Amino acid sequence: MKKLVIYTAVFGDKAKLITPTFISREVDYLCFTDNPNLRSEIWNIKYQIPISENPARSAKVYKILPQQYFPEYEYSIWVDSNVVIKSELLKLLKYLDRGKTFAAFSHRESIPSIDCIYCEANYLLKLIKEGQATFNKDAIEKQIARLNKENYPEHTGLIAGMVLVRKHNDSSCIKIMENWWSEIENGSSRDELSFNYLAWKYNFPFTYIPGHCCDNEFFFNKKHVKESLLTTSTV
Repeated sequence: MKKLVIYTAVFGDKAKLITPTFISREVDYLCFTDNPNLRSEIWNIKYQIPISENPARSAKVYKILPQQYFPEYEYSIWVDSNVVIKSELLKLLKYLDRGKTFAAFSHRESIPSIDCIYCEANYLLKLIKEGQATFNKDAIEKQIARLNKENYPEHTGLIAGMVLVRKHNDSSCIKIMENWWSEIENGSSRDELSFNYLAWKYNFPFTYIPGHCCDNEFFFNKKHVKESLLTTSTV
């Protein structure tokens, strides 16, 4: 079994694929796409027929279900296509210790700091109201109403979904990923609105990777860092 695959997905005309500034010879790099003309010297390009007219949803099935696409790898690291890889990602596997099979950065260490699904939902609804986003408002509101009904507690943490580190063939991880995909299929496509809820519901242990999700030892996302600074300056 191969050890680690680093992967991403690029669907739709607006999505771009960024070349890592650090490249490891010990791992494989793979990109799923619906663009037959996409080329890369680093990423192994895998053409796929999109499952949805929504490019984000088409990309998300690969993001959430690595066990279906990488049975030959022990570990996988999902990286959003607009994130720059700038260091050795094998180091991130240390966060999968003591039986944990999932690790991600925390939104608590981002700017603005968001510490739970409810806060994230309110933030997204505010963007929709101000005309800065086109997310499905009804899906978000229904999701939050259901979590309230199930007594899901506030301020229990929130993953930043740009980077996901997984031992994806482990049965406990597979169960959570399948439930996560079901939440996305039947509710809001905003994956950060459901993972922490599922971890709470199924008592699923995972690890938060320390640092700002968009600017740290391993990754940089210029667009999100810029948006964070703008948001902070106008609050």
